[in-house]
Formats: sequence, C-alpha cells, structure tokens
Amino acid sequence: VMKKMTALIADDQPIVLEGLQSFLEKSPGLAVEVTATASNGKELLELAFSRPFDLVILELNLSGVDGMTALKKIRSRFPGLPIIIFSRYDDPKIVWSTIRDGANAYLLKNSPLEEWRHALDAIRQGQTFLGCGIRLEPIKRPETALVKKAVYSGEAVEDNAPGIYLLTRRESEILALIAQALSNK
Repeated sequence: VMKKMTALIADDQPIVLEGLQSFLEKSPGLAVEVTATASNGKELLELAFSRPFDLVILELNLSGVDGMTALKKIRSRFPGLPIIIFSRYDDPKIVWSTIRDGANAYLLKNSPLEEWRHALDAIRQGQTFLGCGIRLEPIKRPETALVKKAVYSGEAVEDNAPGIYLLTRRESEILALIAQALSNK
C-alpha cells in the first residue's frame, strides 16, 4: 500500500480548493491527503514554513505573495519538497520559469483529471511532469537553457512537440554541463 502524501494546496478560488481537495482525497490510487489549504500567497508561505508536507500544489495567480515568488521561497527552504504548479497559464516562458525555479510538475487547470495520476507517479519517481496542453518552445540562449528529466503526457506529444526523454540522474547532469558549453576536461 502506497504511503499517503500530505499536501498543502493554494488557490485563490474556494471552489477550486474544495474541488481539488475532494478529488485528490477520494480518487483511488492517488494516495494524497490534503492537510492544509491556503487562499493567498502569504498564507501559503506561513503554512509551508509552519509544518512539514510531502507535497505543495499552488496556483501562480495568488494575492499577497504571487505564486512564482512563493515557489522560489518554498524551494529555497525545502530543496527536496515536490511542488506542482496548477494554473491556467500555458505561456511557454512561464512554464520554463517555474520548472527552472524548482517546480516538479506543471498542470493546466483544464487538464483531464487523469493527468494528476501521471503527475503524482512521475513525482514519486523523482521525475518532472508537464501536463497535456503545454507546448514548450526551444530556449534560444544557452545560459537560460534548462535540461531536466521530464515526462510528457502521451496526449501532449505531437509531431512538433517534445518527445519523451527518460534520462538517468547522471545523464541529466552531463547534459546540463554540455548545455553550459563545458568540456570533459
């Protein structure tokens, strides 16, 4: 039996908070227990720093402290804590920024519910998950290039979209160094 992950969810819309909490807790096989919810960024940070969680799910559009700032602060304090971004924003620059700043998964609010199972499975395996509907454009400058192990939803992969890349941790490290134009010397 899979250990339940305790989760903190942040969204500025009460109906979204309640609906997501209900879905995560009642869906068989997800093994998530929502132990706290926040309706703004300030409350999110207070809760995140007050007690341990196994998972944080947050919307980017939060009042008080925005989701991007909250992501950076939580990531700096808890480097290994899985963080899922759950947002309506599908702009590739925003998605890249959240992954670069430490998000482990990015799901769109209009994603099929099954995406949550894939995202949680990927996170439990130490992978990054990008949900369906997310289109990443290549980053032009090497200094902003991001090389990270990622799992893409099968539905998201089109002929012109990124494929599935499953790399070992060491392969990812080496690829990141190559992207920085470093040699093997």
